[in-house]
Amino acid sequence: LHVDDPLRVAAYSKLLADDAPAYDELSEQEQGYARMLFFSLWPLAEGFSSYQAGLDSLRHQHAFRDELRQVLAHVLQKADHVPVPLLGTHAAIPLTIHASYSREEILPALGQASVDGQKPGHFREGVTWCESIQTDALFVTLEKDEKDFSPETRYKDYALSDSLFHWESQNRTSERSATGVRYQTHKEKGTHVLLFVRRYKQTDIGGPQPWMLMGPAEYVKHTGSKPMAIEWKLFHQIPADVLTYSAIAAG
Repeated sequence: LHVDDPLRVAAYSKLLADDAPAYDELSEQEQGYARMLFFSLWPLAEGFSSYQAGLDSLRHQHAFRDELRQVLAHVLQKADHVPVPLLGTHAAIPLTIHASYSREEILPALGQASVDGQKPGHFREGVTWCESIQTDALFVTLEKDEKDFSPETRYKDYALSDSLFHWESQNRTSERSATGVRYQTHKEKGTHVLLFVRRYKQTDIGGPQPWMLMGPAEYVKHTGSKPMAIEWKLFHQIPADVLTYSAIAAG
């Protein structure tokens, strides 16, 4: 229900077609989408030893595949954000700025989950360092319910403007730690930061709310340590509707 960009809809629909190509026949980016779809259906890879095995199991599920393609087409018609492609180092990653993604899509897209390695269903952190693409991914839930977040983890995260975002690191991150130094010097060191934001932890029907990719961010300044309060400059303006509730979260 959250898949809201044309490239992903096209890729998923192709994989759900009666004549879907084999995983090995897909382009590198299409394989990325295949991994995202695979983990969307099986977050813990439930009994499958390969992506192809999972996709093969869908072959006889004609009604399911047909309904899923209809849902994808319907949701795309209602999409209200213009997707912006990732460029440079991130151009090959199957993610689009201002599109929404589940944890099960983001982690394999960033190389942080695989069928024979760590599974998205086991991920609980609000940050992850993606070694293969030299990128820190930051996951922000703006409105933190007391029952879901302890006082120690209700970080103060909010938009300062349509291009500046105030974010608090994890409590254990000091400004002199390896992670803290990397945040401050990422531009000089050639590493990257991607910011993912969602309003609530759960949707109104009880499932996890997806994150919107705000795109790459650049360190501006920080105050404090354990946690560090960092100001990030976004390369792309925060969409107006997201800015409304991102600023509210500061109240």
